[in-house]
Amino acid sequence: MLIYKFIKNALEEIRIETSTYQGKEYLSIRTWFDASRGQNTDWQPSQKGITLSVDLLQELLKGLKLAEKGLKKEDPQLSLPDQEESGGERKTKKERKDFAGSSGEIPF
Repeated sequence: MLIYKFIKNALEEIRIETSTYQGKEYLSIRTWFDASRGQNTDWQPSQKGITLSVDLLQELLKGLKLAEKGLKKEDPQLSLPDQEESGGERKTKKERKDFAGSSGEIPF
């Protein structure tokens, strides 16, 4: 089941999904690519990504939080967007500009 996705670039997106295999729940974070190269939008999973038991989700989150802290420590000026700011989707420069001038509602 698709949980979340965001645009990586013009031909790729990152998808976070859950699935069940042999009675066990898994979490997959994978790059998907447009196999039609922009013609018909034919999304296919790539080999880039990870699949792990949902039992390891807390460890993954711990590692991501430490990575975020490390990045901020290396560069205190680094501005990482909040999920609320991004509205759960990665936006283009134009979309961010349009959003900044809006009434505060996320237009997506």
